[in-house]
Amino acid sequence: VFASYLRSKNKLNSLKVVGTIMTNSGMEQSLNSLGISLVRTDVGDRNVIEEMLKNNYSLGGESSGHICLPSLNTTCDALINALYLLRIVVTENVDLSEILLRLNKVNQTIKNVEVSSEFRKSFDVNVGFKKQLESIKKQHPDVRIVVRPSGTENVIRIMAEGNELKCLNAIKCVEDVVLK
Repeated sequence: VFASYLRSKNKLNSLKVVGTIMTNSGMEQSLNSLGISLVRTDVGDRNVIEEMLKNNYSLGGESSGHICLPSLNTTCDALINALYLLRIVVTENVDLSEILLRLNKVNQTIKNVEVSSEFRKSFDVNVGFKKQLESIKKQHPDVRIVVRPSGTENVIRIMAEGNELKCLNAIKCVEDVVLK
């Protein structure tokens, strides 16, 4: 809703919206159908805001619900966003249910796998694991796979998007490597 509105008012800088690596691919498809590109960052509204400020983008957010509109606020304030949404609905006579019916959503499955603190902390430099992960991604070309360590828990988050059964199979393959 925000992206479409800002685009219609010529206020969506570079016709880009910032999301994260966890943003559902359906959102990207929906934005693309409006002529808008999705720029992905690491997880965290801090990363989204940093990318937006660095490139003067007008809109960003996370799957967790944080929506960032720098023209309104320096944070992803839910109350301000709710008021802004209401303003759009009233002034533009927007039917939210109609918009939600047009929104694409790709099946997304996420599994948290408990790991040792050592594995989580060395995740980014674990060359052996990264090679195995790339092999799994090649074996599952129809599935978008994202694996990342939690920032707060001894957990690796495995996300897969696509056909539900294929996602579950891909997640199981990654989980088997993680738990090895």
